Amino acid sequence: MIKVRIHLKNLRDKSTLPASHQYELVSAVFRKMPFLQGKHYTVSGLWLIKPFLYEQDTLTLESNTNFEISVYDEDITLKMINDAMYKQTITIANNQYSDNEFLVTGVQALNYPSPKATTNYRAISPITVRYKYEEEIHYSYISPTDEMYKDFFIDALYQKYLNLGWSRVSLEGVDIQILTEPKERLITTKAGTGEELKIKGYLFDFQLTCPIKLQKLGFYGGFGDLPTLGFGASFSIS
Repeated sequence: MIKVRIHLKNLRDKSTLPASHQYELVSAVFRKMPFLQGKHYTVSGLWLIKPFLYEQDTLTLESNTNFEISVYDEDITLKMINDAMYKQTITIANNQYSDNEFLVTGVQALNYPSPKATTNYRAISPITVRYKYEEEIHYSYISPTDEMYKDFFIDALYQKYLNLGWSRVSLEGVDIQILTEPKERLITTKAGTGEELKIKGYLFDFQLTCPIKLQKLGFYGGFGDLPTLGFGASFSIS
């Protein structure tokens, strides 16, 4: 289990990125670290870009920046990530935006407090919770303000837990409380192709009460659905 911050030097005087650059960033990371395949991980996005820029179609970056990678797997070490990323050039681009090159200038281990049985979190990449019935073609996305959200949120976390082969635990007393007004975000994947898809998620603060193993799985491996596409990254808050 590890969280690291990747520091980037912008190799262009000015870089233009899609506002919902999350998918492009995750793709760039995976190209450098294919050993993440099959692991529970998430990527938080470019930290120095303020959230309001998600409201625009594009954003312009003229400075250096950084992002976080969070992995729930004891086999993934800081050395592995450093060896794969340090002094490497990564390109964050899609069919519409290219020529955005960054040099990795640092790989920094982060020491967040270990989650407790009740922990407050702040989502730093959108959390998406969705469902689809067998007869339906498209997914429906659930807002944190929906009365169904708690059950689907907890089920997504518990299913990841069971997929690791762990013994079942009681979910009695498990609860999530939404602490701030959720902000909707649409993230585009495979932009400009025939497979383009818009995925809805939300940024908000929340309090989660559940067993420690589930807390750590969400904290390091991402909350909600699709963490390997960069959704569900968070940090703990007081």
